[in-house]
Amino acid sequence: MIKPMMNRIIAFFLALFVSIQPVYALDGKKDWSNDPSFHPFLYSQEDNQLIINFEFKNVNPVSGDQASINLPVEYMEFKDTTEEYIYAYQKDSNESTDEVLGKVKIDNGEAIITFIDSDLDYIDYKGQFTVEGSFRNQNNASSSVIWYMNDLTTEELELPQNNNEDHSSEQTGPENNGKAESEDSEIIEDENSQNEELDSSVNNKEDESSDLSNETSNSSVTNVDNQEEDSQEIEKDEAENSNTNGNNEKEDSINLLADEASVKYQTHVQTYGWQSTVSDGATSGTSGQAKRLEGIKINLGDTGYSGGIQYRTHVQTYGWQGWKQNGELSGTTGQAKRLEAIQIKLTGELANHYDIYYRTHVQKFGWLGWAKNGESSGTSSYAYRMEAIQIVLVKKGGVAPGDTSTTYKTQLVTYQTHVQTYGWQSTVSDGATSGTSGQAKRLEGIKINLGDTGYSGGIQYRTHVQTYGWQDWKQNGTVSGTSGQAKRLEAIQIKLTGDVANYYDVYYRVHVQTYGWLGWVKNGDKAGTEGMAKRTEAIQIQIRKKGDTSIKTSNGYLGTDRIGSLKYSVNSSSYGWQSEKTNGATAGTTGQSKAINGIKISIDNNSGNLYSGAVNYKVNFSHSGWTDIYSSGQEVTSTNPMLAIQVSLTGEMNKYCDIYYRTHLAHLGWLGWAMNGQSAGNSSKSGNQVEAIEIKIVPKGTVVGSNSGYYREYASDLEQTANEINNSLGRDLRAAFNYAKSITYSRYEPADNNAYGSANYASYGFSRHRGNCYVMAAVFTYLARDLGYDAHQVGGYQGSYNTPHSWVEINMNGTIYVFDPDFEKELGRNGYMFTYGTSGTLKYHSYSRMN
Repeated sequence: MIKPMMNRIIAFFLALFVSIQPVYALDGKKDWSNDPSFHPFLYSQEDNQLIINFEFKNVNPVSGDQASINLPVEYMEFKDTTEEYIYAYQKDSNESTDEVLGKVKIDNGEAIITFIDSDLDYIDYKGQFTVEGSFRNQNNASSSVIWYMNDLTTEELELPQNNNEDHSSEQTGPENNGKAESEDSEIIEDENSQNEELDSSVNNKEDESSDLSNETSNSSVTNVDNQEEDSQEIEKDEAENSNTNGNNEKEDSINLLADEASVKYQTHVQTYGWQSTVSDGATSGTSGQAKRLEGIKINLGDTGYSGGIQYRTHVQTYGWQGWKQNGELSGTTGQAKRLEAIQIKLTGELANHYDIYYRTHVQKFGWLGWAKNGESSGTSSYAYRMEAIQIVLVKKGGVAPGDTSTTYKTQLVTYQTHVQTYGWQSTVSDGATSGTSGQAKRLEGIKINLGDTGYSGGIQYRTHVQTYGWQDWKQNGTVSGTSGQAKRLEAIQIKLTGDVANYYDVYYRVHVQTYGWLGWVKNGDKAGTEGMAKRTEAIQIQIRKKGDTSIKTSNGYLGTDRIGSLKYSVNSSSYGWQSEKTNGATAGTTGQSKAINGIKISIDNNSGNLYSGAVNYKVNFSHSGWTDIYSSGQEVTSTNPMLAIQVSLTGEMNKYCDIYYRTHLAHLGWLGWAMNGQSAGNSSKSGNQVEAIEIKIVPKGTVVGSNSGYYREYASDLEQTANEINNSLGRDLRAAFNYAKSITYSRYEPADNNAYGSANYASYGFSRHRGNCYVMAAVFTYLARDLGYDAHQVGGYQGSYNTPHSWVEINMNGTIYVFDPDFEKELGRNGYMFTYGTSGTLKYHSYSRMN
């Protein structure tokens, strides 16, 4: 007592000393390590794993602030780590959030926290992170020690117990010191002996051939007496157990048997060791103390029938253990391993006459419903401890002791993803979302585990990774994908193996860049995209029993292998219909001056899991113009040459694919790639016949080539350029004038006389976007003509100094208007649409039209 008291006194004065001194990190940021407003504490301990929480009182740290927490290095060894993110948890529910509060690293026995700015208020939230180490000594005399987290905070650290059990490990609590396991066994045997004598007496009475009414009366009296004795024993046991465990929780009422059949059980509890034996529905264990059950022994009284009792437990780390019977230990002692679930069943003739019911008190869930006859009670895959148990025998077909719903909670599948920027996320289960949406963050890796299904087997999965393609199959928690390589996951396949695959299906779907949530797929089908350079951002996984139709599978995978086979053929006036071409091949001829005057296009997508939809197309023939829409292999022909074509997709093909096509024109050669219904070729103004065509279908977003220069309205490059620029400007005269005015002025570039030619000035301006007044006037002239105006470039002089100058005239309804982009650019006055001699304009003279 003296040493702990001295430690507390020293801690008090240290706290007083540091609380009156402002402490700052080396970079000027605050160090909260020993500040009274910073409160670290141990949330839970599971073996070598410490879950540490911290809170702030009435303040929030700012970005760059730090805090250090001392780890129990006297008793445990910790390896240094790199920084990992700390996420915010709700104080009331301990539910995790996606909000990052900072980073933590282990360095020389300290957990060093660096905070970042957060919008969350520490009044409602706390930080949580996990530290894992190894105990220096596995054979400690003490069950726990004081751990000084900082100068202000201490916690109790549980130590591994000596595996060679002695009286210290067999203690059952504060009021049962010195009671050994052997004594409990003797008690069980003594009680069994008494029950055998009682049963024998009852059986002898039943065999006597005396008066039936007397026999019935005597038997009734005997049973009533036994009921009273059993009730008194149970009340006494329950009272003792309540004192031992410190359990103030009011137990549910349990209807016990009205005969001699009895079940007795004893549990090994964290810190306290073996508890007193209880029976017939009494509570063994604790609640409200966060103490795990570690082992259990179960036995039967004399029931009058042959048979026995068997039981097995689901143990931390080890999973389901082998069956034990008639008082054998199931679970562990001295290993600090929690019991998580239990199954109990009767054997032999006894099972025909009785049901055995049992329920467990579980961390976070409290009391679950009553299971019976070998059903699972408790949890698995949650890492939650069993804290108490009740067991009772009921005559076959009798009323259950209480609610029989929700007897067992298990996560059938758990999974964890590695997300861009954030790293590994918290593990989720059974259809919950792992990853993000709306944050443009890629999944980079995944780990999947199968929970307790009751069947042998496992879960396998593989991912399609950027650059690398499909990876090898992984299983049961192994990482698939990458971390630290900035490679996106693009698709995934998941399947069950072994016996479990005969009874369950695995369903999964992914959230994909651009498309959002795709449909559900199952049992090894692909989910995600392939060949589209799209990241997966989140995933949901569920396990369902065979025959469960509550989840509907649909379109969950987008990829090149879902695109049907594209085929097309052209008709030439010289050669007739040519052989079919496929995706991207050239149909027609080049360099032979042979026009195309017919085409048919189709997609073979009627089998397998291919995208639905069709291909539509229409053709512009010389002299006859555009045709109606044709589809799915229909022939469209003319006696005139093809000038242009439009091709588009319908249905799923249109949603998930792009169709590209380009034409080879006489005199001009190959134009750029048109796509999804754009016109490819040229107009009748240009008049060059189409001689060849190429068509490709690709996943949506895939770039085949430059989507420009695919259609010519004019044969002249200048006219075509003017047309394309006007299209980009919205085909507006003022916008065209502003475009010409925006050309960078350079006085003598390239020349300043009419002889250079309007076409040369325009070509110079379009290609370089710089030049003098002649360049600006020429560019505007071609743009205005493309818009349908009667425009002409004019060259002459302006002012009394006879300065060479150029501008534009446009005839509108018989009136000549002047447009002078250079004048407006240099002098800032209106140069758009005025008549000669307008006040404030230039004095134009000695001029003539250049075109």
